[in-house]
Amino acid sequence: MPAQLLSGAALIGRRVVVMGSITFTGERPFELALQQMPKASALGERPLLTLPILVSGFPQDTVEVRLPLSIQQAEQLAAQLEAAIAIARAHSR
Repeated sequence: MPAQLLSGAALIGRRVVVMGSITFTGERPFELALQQMPKASALGERPLLTLPILVSGFPQDTVEVRLPLSIQQAEQLAAQLEAAIAIARAHSR
């Protein structure tokens, strides 16, 4: 399967600023290892999810990937995580 390319960009004022890219190779779905705990915060009016991804070759082998979400996306993610945690706990018993 060919490499998949994900480009990150942000709208700052009226400018689009490219923040970097990640190249995925192999079969989907892709699994990324977290180096540390993920963080949730707010970026103005938007929830922000920050994932510290393990990437060899970078300082401390970690790159933070920031995912700005809409409030609706964050609410849906929170509900899905709550259900996923309950199921995972039930399987671990």
